[in-house]
Amino acid sequence: MKRIESLLRIGAYCAIIGIAVLAAYNTLWSRLPIAESSSRPNRIGEKLRLNSDALRALPFTGSSLIFVLSSDCKYCTQNAPFLKDLLVATKSANPSVVSIGVLPQPLDVAKSYIEKEMHLVLDEIAVASPTVLGVRGTPSVIALNANQEIVGEWVGLIPPELKSATIEEILTSLRSAK
Repeated sequence: MKRIESLLRIGAYCAIIGIAVLAAYNTLWSRLPIAESSSRPNRIGEKLRLNSDALRALPFTGSSLIFVLSSDCKYCTQNAPFLKDLLVATKSANPSVVSIGVLPQPLDVAKSYIEKEMHLVLDEIAVASPTVLGVRGTPSVIALNANQEIVGEWVGLIPPELKSATIEEILTSLRSAK
């Protein structure tokens, strides 16, 4: 009987110590000045996380389309016709929308890839890892309103049969972003 009592007492002490440790951990963790993880996916309505100097230097003066690409991504190259049509439709609907390419490669490689391989004309090109933008993959298109809040995000290769509908969806999200 004494042995059971002793084991119960030890178990109770361990439970109390465990709860105290968890409470202290939660209290301290919530007060640490830890930066928000940029690997977390974006959410519609949130401000875009600009976790690099190259991105903070960009001219976000109105609605923007951010093209997150990589010269190593075969789907980015295959998505070029869609992105070109999207740029034409966007500039014709609203010439003030700023188009920005974000690539992880050095700037000269990024510019060459955008201009010579993809045949795109973008307003700005920045060098940053896609993860600092919180994107899940390349190619990605992020639509922003004037407050740098995400109004839409499209990830992956857009199939030709969905091209027109996706362009209209992006244009609609930009129109509603005003």
